[in-house]
Amino acid sequence: MVSPAGFYARAYHYVRREKPDDIDWARGLTAKKFLRMGSSNFMAEYVWVVYAAGFRVATLEAKFPALRRAFTHFNLHRMAGMRTAAGALRVIANARKACCVLRGAQLIAAEGFARFKQRVRREGPDALMALPGIGPITKDHLARNVGLASVAKGDVHIERVRRLFHCSSKDEFARYLSNRFRHPEGVVEQP
Repeated sequence: MVSPAGFYARAYHYVRREKPDDIDWARGLTAKKFLRMGSSNFMAEYVWVVYAAGFRVATLEAKFPALRRAFTHFNLHRMAGMRTAAGALRVIANARKACCVLRGAQLIAAEGFARFKQRVRREGPDALMALPGIGPITKDHLARNVGLASVAKGDVHIERVRRLFHCSSKDEFARYLSNRFRHPEGVVEQP
């Protein structure tokens, strides 16, 4: 049987060869990104993570430009003022996800984006779970995507590999590979 390190090395080299932009993107997810991030970029990542849960990435990639238009190009204050999610529902007919995004925009706008960002930075990824549509798994996905924390998201693929190698948690698995290969945990998750 292949070792976790051998499995990861093969996966990493495959992704490096076939999708090098994915690795470069993951390496760019740093605390600096979060500090510099404006509200529209944050909202784009928030929408991505909410809609990515349970969806195929290829489907979401194809529909994301239309979601961007439906959600006013992720302008926080315009999203917070939207009375209906009808435009988003024409793109992806999932009322729960659309309503989560609009409620999240309202919460962030009410707090003020600068204060929201300071609070989330101080409290860490768990603070993201106050946003509708963000739970224990998706908080890590959003934290990684915005540069708040270099963590592995606990998606179904990571869970399958983790169980295959009898690791007690995705964090233990990611930490082991991160230390072994000297890659940030957010990069280790990418392949």
